[in-house]
Amino acid sequence: MSKTPMTLPRRLGLFFELPTLCIIIVTMVALSWPLVVALRGCQGWSLVELWKPPAESEQSTSSESTLKEIEAEESLGSAENSEAGEDAESRAVGVLRMSPGLSPTVHPGPEPWSRTQTVTSPSVTRRTAGPLGKPTALIHIGPPKTGTSYIQRVLMASRDKLLGMNIVYYVPPVEGRQKPAHHFLAQPTRDQAAMTAFQDKLSEAVAKGQHVIVSSEALSLVSPKLISSLKSLFSKFNIKVVLTYRPFLGRTWSAYKQHLSTNNPRVIGVSFAEYYGKASRSGTDGAGLCGYAASNYIQGFGRDSVFILDFLGAQKDGDIVNMLLSAVDLPTFEEPLERVHVVPGLTSDQAVYFQMWHLFGKYMFEHHHCILEMPPRQMLAYKVDAMVKHHTMPKKCLDMEPMKKYALKMDANFRAAFGDRMLHFRPDLSDNETTHFEICELDHQIVRMDWNDSFEKHAEALLSNSCQKQEKR
Repeated sequence: MSKTPMTLPRRLGLFFELPTLCIIIVTMVALSWPLVVALRGCQGWSLVELWKPPAESEQSTSSESTLKEIEAEESLGSAENSEAGEDAESRAVGVLRMSPGLSPTVHPGPEPWSRTQTVTSPSVTRRTAGPLGKPTALIHIGPPKTGTSYIQRVLMASRDKLLGMNIVYYVPPVEGRQKPAHHFLAQPTRDQAAMTAFQDKLSEAVAKGQHVIVSSEALSLVSPKLISSLKSLFSKFNIKVVLTYRPFLGRTWSAYKQHLSTNNPRVIGVSFAEYYGKASRSGTDGAGLCGYAASNYIQGFGRDSVFILDFLGAQKDGDIVNMLLSAVDLPTFEEPLERVHVVPGLTSDQAVYFQMWHLFGKYMFEHHHCILEMPPRQMLAYKVDAMVKHHTMPKKCLDMEPMKKYALKMDANFRAAFGDRMLHFRPDLSDNETTHFEICELDHQIVRMDWNDSFEKHAEALLSNSCQKQEKR
């Protein structure tokens, strides 16, 4: 049976069908590529290593929770404290027992930093001069435990000096209270009067050609939708976003101690080893949080508009406030910076007292439906010491090797993803801190098993004057 000769129209049809098929395949690959990138993460981040963006309702809850904790910390007058600072304090006399009359320490930061001395990563592109000569809006987003309280207090105390440098740092009173940070921007509907006053100040700054600075660690957890609102709010400025990356292990330990001091439910009766395990799995601390914030703001403002300070490198190069200003080419302080009074973070020894208090509080609630009133921070060590002497509390030094291995991996992944945006880039300092990190804490397991009788002996006295009776939930 002879084959039917292929007609010209049929030949032309095949000629056009093959390229069409190729185009369809290429198009499908191109459309699927963003999904591949999203699953893989930003430049080397895996789904496990990068914090998965929560649903918008979860983001709102997380942001509100962070804001409440920040406000709780401000009410205590506490501030971030580097591990180096903690080590220095640990060598001081009487570290195990806080004096009732403990006065805030002066933390002026390192020596004043001259602009001409600033050391930065040569790979970072600065484009501060915006279109048509727009003034700069520096949006500092933290995240928490990266020196934010110190930065905000210095900026607030230096408002007149900043104004002389053509920079506005304005924080309107929120719900009748004056605070040093712009936390209200994370919840713009919370106080409409504050938002209106802030918008008026922005309009005034634009008219005068003044730069503006805003700072709030709560902004590191906001949703992409709110980031879009920030872009609109500062549309008449050349927007520059700055965040700080602190090594994963150091930041997680610092965050845990802050949770202890602010009576955060997530650490009541929870050891640091348990807390670290949860943080590692969820990515809600350290590299995961910073990666999430950096990715969201890069998506919202563009990669060239986001700058990341290396926490340890910036501190090594000078005062972190000047490092923040120089990151976006704003003028820095030539004179000694304003001296601000801050209460240091918990030392490792003080953390043991807080851990014991929380375990005792958990026992009182579970066995007597009693919620213990948290004593003033400077008195808590005395309260615990009156019940159990420090030397009798069981302690254990943690096996740090698995923690260090994971933390080093997280730090390396963050640098691989965002190293081109990092300033004062000193990975050697980060790795050195992590490899030499040691933590000894209360042995929660022994206390849970063997200390119920001891707790019960102190329960009767506390039930009469230190309890808020409440039905067990």
